[in-house]
Amino acid sequence: ETDTDTVALVRNNLGYFLTYENLYSTWRDLGNDFSIAHVRYGLATFKRNIAPERKHVFDGILNTLDTSLSKLGTTDAARTSAIKKLLDLIDDIPTDGKQGYDVLGYIYEYLIEKFAANAGKKAGEFYTPHEVSLIMSNIVADHLKGRDEIQIYDPTSGSGSLLLNIGEAVAKR
Repeated sequence: ETDTDTVALVRNNLGYFLTYENLYSTWRDLGNDFSIAHVRYGLATFKRNIAPERKHVFDGILNTLDTSLSKLGTTDAARTSAIKKLLDLIDDIPTDGKQGYDVLGYIYEYLIEKFAANAGKKAGEFYTPHEVSLIMSNIVADHLKGRDEIQIYDPTSGSGSLLLNIGEAVAKR
């Protein structure tokens, strides 16, 4: 943060600035020296480095994380352990682009599926399993092939995954 020109440049382009000490890779490199205090400091630093004209976009975006830290354990040591386990899980996520699918989209869809399965009928009754979505997408894409322009309407759009799958299936044809 001492290089104010770089901070201003990044903040103007992204709407926020992350300091080196608050990067995921830096936290991983700390090994056993990492603690929950790094997360708290990182959250405070992020809030401080949001561009004023982008406050409406980013301000409060991490409030749930901030207020939920206490739920990760009864002591700071327990919270640190929980965060370290989370960092280990994140480390296992392939991010090199070689997997041929949208990793974050896959994770999001996986979490939505688990939420629907655990929430019972009320919350999960409108969830379309990924496999069904893919079959529907291929049927629609086959029907639409050869057209210069298409319009798709999904009144139950929810997460939008069906529309994304249809878009990918149409693009292949």
